Amino acid sequence: MLKDEIIDLSKSYSSWIFENLEIKEIGNDCVELTTPFLDRHNDCIQFYIQKSEDGYVLTDGGYFISDLLDAGFNFSERRENVFKTILSGFEIDICDDCLKVYSDKNNFPELLNNLIQASVLTGSLYYLSEPTVEHLFFEDVKKWMGQKDVIFQAKKKLNGKTGYSHEFHFSIQNNKSDVEKLVQTVQNARKMTIGSIIWMYEDVTAYMKAQGIAGKIDMAIIFKEENAASKKAAFALESSGIQSYYWPEKESLLDGIA
Repeated sequence: MLKDEIIDLSKSYSSWIFENLEIKEIGNDCVELTTPFLDRHNDCIQFYIQKSEDGYVLTDGGYFISDLLDAGFNFSERRENVFKTILSGFEIDICDDCLKVYSDKNNFPELLNNLIQASVLTGSLYYLSEPTVEHLFFEDVKKWMGQKDVIFQAKKKLNGKTGYSHEFHFSIQNNKSDVEKLVQTVQNARKMTIGSIIWMYEDVTAYMKAQGIAGKIDMAIIFKEENAASKKAAFALESSGIQSYYWPEKESLLDGIA
């Protein structure tokens, strides 16, 4: 039986991982492997092993990708590149949204260890640091604008009256008027973040007025989510003449930002 084969393989390798595996037969030539490692829900990470003609197929059964998607994780181009880089480093394939690796008796322990490490790192994508998440949201908006044929300049720097220069995520020039639309993406609507954006906008417009620069600058914010914090922030932004939009309703933004 496959279960007995895996037990024998586990006994032949003296390591903490293999000494703490739970192996359960769940069908013909298929076993469930419960490891001592925990996922983000504090549940033990599980894998499935099937017998193949020349060895074994190890897979997560689609758990990790499904868990990320259920949590609202969006596989943008940048995120997908990060994801694939993790897997390729451990020689793990993706097949039908499953993490999968093929092994024989000789490399079984090495590839099982690789699958465990890749799975742990894959699950950790949910906990991307906030600066990285902010950047990924910026990349999502940038990609969407490109798909909608919006002509823009990314990371536009403008001078302020205070002597500071400010970087805005996007600048959209309307060829039919002298209005330049500045667009900032906001992942989390914190008071400090909103205050900083208002100051940047007012500093730049004050500089243009002081220097007698022709034209007009409008400002818009795209919030990642519509919630109590972003609605409160939108009210504060409106008092400074800054428009607010919400990413879930992005299809209605085009008239406002372009």
